[in-house]
Amino acid sequence: MLVSGDNNGDPRIRSVGLQIYSNDPATGKPLADTGIIMNLFGATNPITLPISFIQAPITWIPATPFMLEPDTCYWAVLSVESGATVGESASFSLPTGAATAYGRTSSADAGVTWGTPDTGSNRKMLITGIPVSIVPDLSITAVERIGDDLRLSFTTVAGNNYALQSRADLASGDWVTVPGVSAAGTGSTVQFTLSNAFAQPQQFYRVKIVP
Repeated sequence: MLVSGDNNGDPRIRSVGLQIYSNDPATGKPLADTGIIMNLFGATNPITLPISFIQAPITWIPATPFMLEPDTCYWAVLSVESGATVGESASFSLPTGAATAYGRTSSADAGVTWGTPDTGSNRKMLITGIPVSIVPDLSITAVERIGDDLRLSFTTVAGNNYALQSRADLASGDWVTVPGVSAAGTGSTVQFTLSNAFAQPQQFYRVKIVP
């Protein structure tokens, strides 16, 4: 990110701060109440700028790492005091891909309201990070009775193996793997079907990750 100032040392140029906001899906603007305040490495945020400069490159490093969700639009919100102008980061070309649809916008009341985004005068900021694989929790998503059969649908992770286990008492006893009811994870929903489950004495069931 570049901040441009008056080369005569205009004392009005004082500070700039950064927040990351989630997108408001209803309007294509920042959500005002989801800002993540970042801190500049070696200083504080907002950053005090020298009173005499033409351009000052600024890099923020968060004091505590945070995670950005995949396939989600975020807004880099820069707050500057009167007299400063915020320019493009790293390149003067417009953003490409999904970011081109959002443009830039501004707020005169600290993010309470936002103007209409201007896609013809877009801006972009380079955000670097470490990719993290998000592993979904194992959960049963559906339980169905089909005649006397019981069908369970559950989430899986590719590379994991899953088995159906049962026991007669929910509060005590050993869980026993049901023979022949197992599957390898695919990364999507998998189903177990237990034949004649409702024609048998009462049992409690669970899906478990197994070696």
